[in-house]
Amino acid sequence: MSTTFEVKITHQITREQVGNLLSSAFEGGSNYWYRIEDFHAPSTYQFNYGADLRKEAGYFKQIDYPLNPDGYLIISDYHGADKGEMKKRTLSYRSIKRGLRLMSESKEYAHHWHDFITENDDQITADVFLQFCLFGDVVYG
Repeated sequence: MSTTFEVKITHQITREQVGNLLSSAFEGGSNYWYRIEDFHAPSTYQFNYGADLRKEAGYFKQIDYPLNPDGYLIISDYHGADKGEMKKRTLSYRSIKRGLRLMSESKEYAHHWHDFITENDDQITADVFLQFCLFGDVVYG
């Protein structure tokens, strides 16, 4: 008989919360390994980071595109790679959902998930999240 209980809890995560993580990753947390190669605009917007969809506004492409269905970014990881060796990966709504799930299930990086859901996250948390989205694990740092 086990001496522990396993309990799964559901969290409602907003696109704004994810947008904050992406902003932290792109503005510093992941700058040592990523390069955005291409932007693909969504056909319609359900979310606009920091703006009201009812009003005309600009978009933060690196945040808004992947947080809307059929929008995405192509990102390469250049850390320690020659230009021809850089792998290109897609950051999309689907990969973000996968990153959230993997980060929430990770025992090794549980403290980052805790920091995220308690709004105590930082650029390191954001970097870990972006890596989960793109690689399915943490490969740098």
